[in-house]
Amino acid sequence: MKAGALTVVMAAIVAAGALVGGGVGSAQVAATPQWQTAPVDSNGIQFAVWAAGRLWIGNWGGNGAARLVSARVVNGRLTSWVNANVSLGGFVSTFNAVVGENLVYSATGADGVTPDVKGAKLLPNGKVNALVDLGGAPAPQSSGATLFAQLPDRAVSQATISVGRDGHHAGACCDANGKVVDWNSFLPYGTSARFGVDRHGRLWLAWQIPRKPVAAMVELDTKTLQPRGKPAPAPGLASRIDEMVCAERCRLMIEGNYGNRSPNANHFWSWAPGERSVTQLKLPKSYSPSGVPQLLGAHDQRGHLVVAFAVQDKNSAMVIGLTRGDAKGGNARVVQSIVAPYSIGPLKNPLGFYTAVWGPGSGWGTGAAFGPNGFAPAVEYQGDKEAVRVAILKL
Repeated sequence: MKAGALTVVMAAIVAAGALVGGGVGSAQVAATPQWQTAPVDSNGIQFAVWAAGRLWIGNWGGNGAARLVSARVVNGRLTSWVNANVSLGGFVSTFNAVVGENLVYSATGADGVTPDVKGAKLLPNGKVNALVDLGGAPAPQSSGATLFAQLPDRAVSQATISVGRDGHHAGACCDANGKVVDWNSFLPYGTSARFGVDRHGRLWLAWQIPRKPVAAMVELDTKTLQPRGKPAPAPGLASRIDEMVCAERCRLMIEGNYGNRSPNANHFWSWAPGERSVTQLKLPKSYSPSGVPQLLGAHDQRGHLVVAFAVQDKNSAMVIGLTRGDAKGGNARVVQSIVAPYSIGPLKNPLGFYTAVWGPGSGWGTGAAFGPNGFAPAVEYQGDKEAVRVAILKL
């Protein structure tokens, strides 16, 4: 990538409920965020995740065998960096993701239908456990959208079911009896769908139908993986789903015009089943009147919806910040922000910045690394040299 090139900000999604260890809840965040350089390898970053009391930054490598660095968060600063690598052994992964405190690897099982899902657990000392079958986990206090859901007794994932010679149905694996479940009655094949688990252990599925501006959500029975009632569509037209935040209930972050087609209008909204209207997420535009803020992710913080945003300022730098509103995201105000310069280094050889666009596979695209009481944007600069900078913002 040429120096000076700029693309959209991206990091990774992690839920505070997935964190473990007493040190996690006690992590403090400094009042004024500052950038720090992370000692990543030459492959840069493909995900950032806050888990096991540490902030982890890494890439999937050539075959998914992740290479990571992690640090403890103390008073808003990153300390005690540790390197770690994941060994896949003979396992050939076709899909990688971050789920809770696990790096997850998936392949099709021997029967050609049942997914074979493995997990490598991130540890408080900065190391990573060996690859094992991904099992269940307690319901998190706050979490985001995920491709693999961890229930108390097992992990479940989406599956493709072959029908006839060339047909396919969307489905899931597996129900409490170990059987693949067909979702064709309510979910068209090829639909982009994600799981969500709220703090009560209820399992939700949200999706957007291809070629239709409709977002919907339904609660699934945790034993049968079939809908409990009819799917609820979000009111109005939704051009895309950006994120799902699960705490007391699961809530969608949606993009849509909703009557305002101005290119500079704020098009971000929140909605949950049972609500008759969407709630506008008012991201700040004061940094640049012509700039359109982008939503990086969202998180529930003690009943308040915290939204991470990025917007370009008048100097072409990127402002990354947080708004905090009520449970729906209304009445939000900016609580903290930091400026990521367009370039760093000497003027004769500046490093232009961009940030990773791959993500952990746990959200709908844009994302952010949320922790117990902080948010960690990771910014990657590339030129003749490479640098990754990370900051901790208070929620």
